[in-house]
Amino acid sequence: MAAGGTDAISLRAIAREMGMTAGAIYSYYATRDDLITTLIGDLYTELVDAAEVARDALPADDPGGRIVAWAQTVREWALANPEGFRLIYGDPVPGYRPPEDGPAREAEHRACTGLTGLVAAAWPEASSHAGGGDYDWSDFDPGLVGDV
Repeated sequence: MAAGGTDAISLRAIAREMGMTAGAIYSYYATRDDLITTLIGDLYTELVDAAEVARDALPADDPGGRIVAWAQTVREWALANPEGFRLIYGDPVPGYRPPEDGPAREAEHRACTGLTGLVAAAWPEASSHAGGGDYDWSDFDPGLVGDV
C-alpha cells in the first residue's frame, strides 16, 4: 500500500509480500473487503489508542492541554503513517464495500466520544470567550451525549 496506494491492496499481493501463497491468506480473510475492514479497524484503533494516551498524560483540569495533546498526537501519527491516515480518513479504496455499521465502529466511537468529551470539558472556560452564543447539547445525538 505504501508504494501503490489503496489501489495496491490485494490479498494476492499481501500474501506475496508475506511469503505466503494466495490460497493461504484466504484462510485468514475470506475476501479483500474483510482484509481492508480489519486493516482500517487496526489502524484506527492504533491512532485512537495513541491519542487517548497523550490526552490522559495530562490532568483532567487542563482541558486545553488535553485537546492540544490529542491534536498533536493525531498529526504526528498521520505524518508517520500517511497511508494509514488516508485509509481511515481519506482516499476511498476502489471497489471496497465496508460493513453496514462501518469498518471500525468501536474506534470511531472512541474517537468521537473522546473529542466530544474534550470539548465538553473545555466548554465552561471557552464559553466566556465565545461571543455570547447560547449553545447546548440538543444538536447532538442523545446516545453520544450519554457517553460523554
